[in-house]
Amino acid sequence: MPQEFERVADEADLPPGKTRIAVVQGTELCMANIDGKLYAIHNECPHDRWALDGAKLDGEELVCPGHGLLINLPNCTVNAMRDSPDNPLVKQYPIKVEDGGIWVANL
Repeated sequence: MPQEFERVADEADLPPGKTRIAVVQGTELCMANIDGKLYAIHNECPHDRWALDGAKLDGEELVCPGHGLLINLPNCTVNAMRDSPDNPLVKQYPIKVEDGGIWVANL
């Protein structure tokens, strides 16, 4: 079954170094722009389920506003647990820019 993408924002709504919350088919996501590369993950910290609303970027890492946990977006890992065999992988959603819009697919 092909992925269906939903337009969630205009490209200008997510400039480099910023985050934004979007909803795709009822699923709340946190999107981030790291130097022009876009990422979309579930809007929930994988450690303690804090909402990532208001999360800031520190380089390639999303900083959980609840307790400062670092989520490395390109690697899909939690950096505070990088040496742990229990390091949870962070699920990323397919994202693309097309026709001036940001489109995300719900897996």
